[in-house]
Amino acid sequence: MLTIQKLIKEYRHPNGETIIAADIRELSVGQGEQLALAGPSGCGKTTLLHLIAGLASPTSGEIRWDGERIDSWPERKRDAWRAGNVGYIFQSFNLLPGLDVTENILVAAALGGRKPDAGQHRWTDEMLARVGLAERARHRPSRLSMGEQQRVAVIRALINSPRLILADEPTASLDRDNAAIILELLQALCREKGSMLILASHDRDVTARFERLHELKRPGRNPV
Repeated sequence: MLTIQKLIKEYRHPNGETIIAADIRELSVGQGEQLALAGPSGCGKTTLLHLIAGLASPTSGEIRWDGERIDSWPERKRDAWRAGNVGYIFQSFNLLPGLDVTENILVAAALGGRKPDAGQHRWTDEMLARVGLAERARHRPSRLSMGEQQRVAVIRALINSPRLILADEPTASLDRDNAAIILELLQALCREKGSMLILASHDRDVTARFERLHELKRPGRNPV
């Protein structure tokens, strides 16, 4: 269970203003649930995902995972928790250009503290075949289309069977057909794995596919 209470993230602007990057009063997501974060650009969707993942620290408020306050953990402990529990899908894919498709997926297992084994190789092959990329397994990212790269990114995020998947505008760079393929794949795999899914998007066609929706409003600025 993920719970958030009175969460605020602030930055100080050079002109002296305090910029509120995220302001979430209350939010909870249970294991296996799928939640869409909606709202316009600048409303704090990416900031909230970074806070949940422990990539940033809140100014105030609480983030609890199974009752423990992960926001108060030291950076090293947050890093270890993220490696073992979180799969992050970035809008920009973040595939490593010097590795082929299979290696890009398996490297996530190593970063999660698991030595890639025969079972992971087999699962990777099965997933690539499932999304029509079996013949691309030894290709590097530069030889893939945007939609193909995003499919690889989705598989990579799920290889360690994480309890939590965070997806930041995962279809923003894709056409409608590829966006539908990616969303169907992501939601289906999360259901199969029992993973919690939190996806941020400003696209109403995307958020409409989710039973749960949390609307974020653009935070303001507070003068000093």
